[in-house]
Amino acid sequence: LPANSVSLERGVCTRNLARKLVPGLPGYEGVVVAHACDVINDNPHRAEADVRMSAGILFHLLSHQLSGKVATLADVQAIQGPLKG
Repeated sequence: LPANSVSLERGVCTRNLARKLVPGLPGYEGVVVAHACDVINDNPHRAEADVRMSAGILFHLLSHQLSGKVATLADVQAIQGPLKG
């Protein structure tokens, strides 16, 4: 990979995590998961707003569903499972 690339093996996907940690949602699109996590995105489908929404979802999942269960990024990645690219 080029020096400025990030491999999927190093990534975290809030959608994958939500599928495992918040079962029963009607869908797992960002806005649906955000609503379930009480994260507000006032400007959906705009890059900065969507990044902030994803971060809010991740912080919510880490502080609520994963609190005390993960210590490292590798722990989070193990829960989410492999990413497809």
